[in-house]
Amino acid sequence: MFIDSSALVEILTDAPRRQDLLDRMANSPTRFSTSATVIYETTVVISSR
Repeated sequence: MFIDSSALVEILTDAPRRQDLLDRMANSPTRFSTSATVIYETTVVISSR
């Protein structure tokens, strides 16, 4: 799964879509676990602005 950075920011700033993405990643094979962690950390940064 590849997401360009602008789409990623858009998803991360939209809580329902972000949660959907995280849920789908959590239910995916373990190769997505690192991506989910990165997205989670990025989300925390964006949310704390």
